[in-house]
Amino acid sequence: MKRTNGEASIRLITEKVLRREAKNGRTTLSGASAMCMRVAETNPDMYGKALMTVALHHLFKREVTQQLKRGMPPNAALGIVPHCPPEVLRRLPQWLAQGEGKDAEWVYAPSATVANWEANAELKEKKATQTLKAAEDPRYIARYLREHGYNSLMEIEHG
Repeated sequence: MKRTNGEASIRLITEKVLRREAKNGRTTLSGASAMCMRVAETNPDMYGKALMTVALHHLFKREVTQQLKRGMPPNAALGIVPHCPPEVLRRLPQWLAQGEGKDAEWVYAPSATVANWEANAELKEKKATQTLKAAEDPRYIARYLREHGYNSLMEIEHG
């Protein structure tokens, strides 16, 4: 996929800010994002309309994602599934993801078929397995550091 000038600008600003933050050894999402915004704001002519377009696209994408993942209002869920346990009702989604990625289809929960619910359950099981597997890597590094008497990877690199 070809990047736009705005996307390239965002990538470059972000890389610059995170390199600076790496020197401190830590950052936060909100802090790094705010620093990126300050860099972009101090150079409006340099980034211009392309950056604004990409930023708006990102904001809408984030809002759509949040609303797709939002839970169904409990009263609506109770009306649809009257004999469902309360703990399940509280977790019922308004929309069901049917796959991964930006082009994945989402099905409105009240109109979802048995196959849609099963596909969503399989997707969630897959994600849970990936999350558990991803936890193995930092545990390995922590174990290695502990066993070899290091406090951080920087100590190994700088001997």
